[in-house]
Amino acid sequence: MQGIGEKQTVFFMNTECTESGSTVRHLAGDSGHRLGTMEIEPSLVASPLVAEATVVGKPHEVKGKAIIAFVVLKGDYPQEKDKARIVEELREWVAQEIGPIAKPEEIRFGENLPKTRSGKIMRRLLRTSAKDEKITQYVSTLENPAILDQPG
Repeated sequence: MQGIGEKQTVFFMNTECTESGSTVRHLAGDSGHRLGTMEIEPSLVASPLVAEATVVGKPHEVKGKAIIAFVVLKGDYPQEKDKARIVEELREWVAQEIGPIAKPEEIRFGENLPKTRSGKIMRRLLRTSAKDEKITQYVSTLENPAILDQPG
């Protein structure tokens, strides 16, 4: 039996969270490897090019889930001709920091990440975007709804 104040870890499909709700770790399963946002996001942000980043899982026929990264660069939004080079630099950066299995399948750039007014990243919107689906979810808590129209 669990004592008062003790946390119990509960596993749901692709999400791990404590019963108290104080810790939520969205997992991106890549080829049977269990990789979490807590491993991949800090490695991306450690790159001198990146100001902010988040990752989500996208269904993949072979791997189960592919890692999709949403990145805000420290400099200007990348020109089309620079995107491929920056994507490859960031993928190699993650491979050096964590290992080749953690390389994002896809990296999308934006000027900001979708956040609530309290500053929490709205991952559910990014998961929908990663699947290239139209966002039809509740977005009234979004700090800046225009962010949904930015190019990826």
